[in-house]
Amino acid sequence: RIALVAVQTSVDAERFVAFGAEKNRVHVTGNIKFDKPTVTTDRVTQRQRLGIPEEALVIAAGCPRPDAEEKAVLDALKQTFERHPETVCIWAPRHPERVTPVQRMLTDAGLSVALLSGLNKETPTGAAVVLVDTFGELSVLYAAADMAFVGATLVPLGGHNLFEPAVYNIPVLFGPHTENVREATDALLQSGGGRVVHNGSELADAWTALIEHPRMRRQMGQAAGETARSSGKALEKTMTLLNERIFHVDSQDVPPSVRPQ
Repeated sequence: RIALVAVQTSVDAERFVAFGAEKNRVHVTGNIKFDKPTVTTDRVTQRQRLGIPEEALVIAAGCPRPDAEEKAVLDALKQTFERHPETVCIWAPRHPERVTPVQRMLTDAGLSVALLSGLNKETPTGAAVVLVDTFGELSVLYAAADMAFVGATLVPLGGHNLFEPAVYNIPVLFGPHTENVREATDALLQSGGGRVVHNGSELADAWTALIEHPRMRRQMGQAAGETARSSGKALEKTMTLLNERIFHVDSQDVPPSVRPQ
């Protein structure tokens, strides 16, 4: 007999009930993977590291997927650079093997590219695109950006963590395919911290609007940051249910050392 079912979404809950689980034993707690992100750096630190001046407007493209999504983001970049050539993009491929093909794609499109591994913080990059060829760093590189696009969302792959950029108080743009991060999607759309785009042209228009309207950019960024910090309590909800339903203790009686932080 199942005493407790803790699931990520209401859709998951409905499926477990359809399989025969008792409705009062099924609870939506969210996705622990996307729990509250931790801020471990800041804008100044990351911009100095990248050689990007403080006054530059920076776009982050987080893990666009090949080939259709990469091409859509490239199209958006070209349109944005035509309107605002002073803009800088931080592009982080999802996998190491995509660095060389993406670099070739960008240079073939006439864009100057600098690899992150070759940057010297004492020298301005001078490049339109900083291509991230080191891995596990995207979550801190978002701190250098003024706005972000999160990949795996213009193609049906379910999306990546939307709160990673949001926690740095920047607007978050994403495509319609966010099945893996539905809770974060709904929260950001409701607060005004996020916006859905459907193709490269819409992404370019969204980036351009944010560049040209600083007040809107600040308002969206603040909403995104507040949403990221107030959401993401999946671990806390899960531990509370385990304590009360399985271990039969009040969560308030659990010693602070073993409570979820």
